[in-house]
Amino acid sequence: MGKGVNSGLRLVYAYFKFEETIAFTELYHKSIKENEDRQRIFNNFK
Repeated sequence: MGKGVNSGLRLVYAYFKFEETIAFTELYHKSIKENEDRQRIFNNFK
């Protein structure tokens, strides 16, 4: 299994400094999807 940039996987997360929490929002393979769905992420964390 690959590591880092060469793995082909992208993990998207949101970090909330004041709550000291991390919310994992997306995990996808780079060959299937080029970029994260920013609008969907913003809608979930308003």
